[in-house]
Amino acid sequence: MSDRRALEGCLILLVLSGAGTLSFAEASPFPVLVLGIVCLHQAMRGWRPLLSRSGLNLAASGILVFALIDYTILNSWDSLLTLGHVVVGMQAIRIYQGWRLGGVWRIVLLGFMEIVVAAAIMVSGSFILPFVAYLVFAVLVLSLYQIQDQGFQPPGRVVPLGVILRLAAPALMVLAAGGAIFLAVPRVGAGAFGTTRGRATSMIGFGDSVRLDDIGQILDNPEVVMQVVTEPLTVAKLWRGKVFDSYDGSQWKPLRSAMPWIAQRRGTREFLLDYQADSPGRQGGTRVTQTIALNPIEPKVIFACLNPSRIRFLTPPPRELRLDGARAITTKKSRGHTIAYEVTSRLPDIHLAAGVREDEINKTSWLSLDSKAIDIPRYRKLAAKIVRDAEAESPYEKARAIERYLQEEGRFGYTLDRPAKHPDAKEPVESFLFYNKQGHCQYFASAMVLLLRAIEIPSRVVNGFRDGDWNPLGNFYLVRQRHAHSWAEVEFGSKVGWIPMDPSPSGGVPNLAFAFQSLGNFVDYLRYQWVTRVITYNFEDQASALRWISDRLDRVKDSFVVVLSSIKNLSPVWWILAAALVVAPLIRRRALGGKPGWRATSPRVSFYRELVRALSRRGFERNKGETPMEFAGRVRVEGVVGITDAYYRVRFGGRVLSREETSRIRGVLSAIRSSD
Repeated sequence: MSDRRALEGCLILLVLSGAGTLSFAEASPFPVLVLGIVCLHQAMRGWRPLLSRSGLNLAASGILVFALIDYTILNSWDSLLTLGHVVVGMQAIRIYQGWRLGGVWRIVLLGFMEIVVAAAIMVSGSFILPFVAYLVFAVLVLSLYQIQDQGFQPPGRVVPLGVILRLAAPALMVLAAGGAIFLAVPRVGAGAFGTTRGRATSMIGFGDSVRLDDIGQILDNPEVVMQVVTEPLTVAKLWRGKVFDSYDGSQWKPLRSAMPWIAQRRGTREFLLDYQADSPGRQGGTRVTQTIALNPIEPKVIFACLNPSRIRFLTPPPRELRLDGARAITTKKSRGHTIAYEVTSRLPDIHLAAGVREDEINKTSWLSLDSKAIDIPRYRKLAAKIVRDAEAESPYEKARAIERYLQEEGRFGYTLDRPAKHPDAKEPVESFLFYNKQGHCQYFASAMVLLLRAIEIPSRVVNGFRDGDWNPLGNFYLVRQRHAHSWAEVEFGSKVGWIPMDPSPSGGVPNLAFAFQSLGNFVDYLRYQWVTRVITYNFEDQASALRWISDRLDRVKDSFVVVLSSIKNLSPVWWILAAALVVAPLIRRRALGGKPGWRATSPRVSFYRELVRALSRRGFERNKGETPMEFAGRVRVEGVVGITDAYYRVRFGGRVLSREETSRIRGVLSAIRSSD
């Protein structure tokens, strides 16, 4: 096979592997069908250019029009599928521009773009198979391209099959070695050695004390904090971080209670939190599992929904985990690397809270009010008025009445600006509640907690994150610093527990739109896949992967046994027919002095090779650098010029010898041999 034909063949296979990957990802034959037809058509035309400059512009315009129709009508605003189809169109145009050595790089890059788009659509591990095919063909194409471009051998010269295999071997060996290392070696993160990589992002609002305006300072920051995969929730998605109990008139502080160690199950990465939500006395509720990839942050907080009962780390776990009195999780040391974990929470049944009586509530904690810092009688008077106007009787109805009071449109305004304290107010929350009535989520949550405590309903302030940007590619929430939020948690007896309540107006939580959102979703998806598919790969995943490989090998072995059994049971007629199909071409080739239909792309023609050998036995050796026709003119043996002319017509003219020409050449060769 000549280097030109080898390059063309590998290029076609590369194009088809990229298009095939895209077709497999979107479950449609469109990409591979289009590019397959284009490659076949161009190969039949000899890779001559088809598009002129005006035709090229027209084709490009057609692709843009098709992209618009594809995006708005055919694929229902799916930008990834449309992008893939645009790349297919660009690939087709490039192929129709004809054969140019410099265009090889563009075809390879367009094929790689198809692979990237397919990777974003297809999460299945089967993606690796077409990707490996693309990688092998890309190595072959670029190697053969270098052979021609750098002049390692003249165009049209033969590239032995062994050379092609040696070119593909490095790619296959790298893939095999990389796959073996990936399967055999677990991901060992920094947590395994108690060290860190890089530096944790400092994030205010989650420290040992929080001023009222701390959360407001990060609500316009788009930096990513974590990615969360969770089951569909019918309530707001609130990821708890830090819980606060005491308010001194300017800042909130957490409960000062013992922080017990969380027991790690021996030989696992699992921590049992032993939360009382799992006790028989607790009624109702819904178990929710969240898978979270948490970027390195400072302070040392582990985020989860309310009432976490179990946490299993997918990356090497922190050496120490602690719980505070409000069941918030923290680590002892800062992290300079991403950690991924799966946490199970039990969300309470809100409907059960409506039936809780006043005497069922535990009033021994979470009721503290500092009379020196705040005007308690003023809070109690307002809370009593709100409850009375709403005709609320049960603790739950009272809490809902205060929540609705703060949420009511037109009464309070939501702003990220720091409001100035009114001179007649003792502290900022009083100024917000009775005077300027402008503030962000921390003010709303603080006001609700202080009003509830004034009428002896246990409550607390929680800082964390609410919702996030939904990524439709990976079906996860991307939680940024701007999703930071404060809300209240209210206690409704031992049978129900704590229930989150969010007094902030529904339009108060900012949800900023960014340009190029689709591109951002794609980049975020790739980052998430890297963390969850590569970084979190552990011994359990290794065992699962090895079991999968073992099962597939067993299936291949069983299939091979079935095929062998079928072959053994074949009728003798089929064996005779198979032998005839193998022997017949060999007989025909021998009779014609070469392969029938031998064209210009064949590296050698057998009859000319026999001529050179016969002349060599008579003492005529072809000199290095001497052309066949120069050699024929020098030896001056009858019939040699005619055979050389036939060789030129077959080798470079693409002609096929007729039976008469083959017979005449055979006669000349016999005459030369007999005169030895």
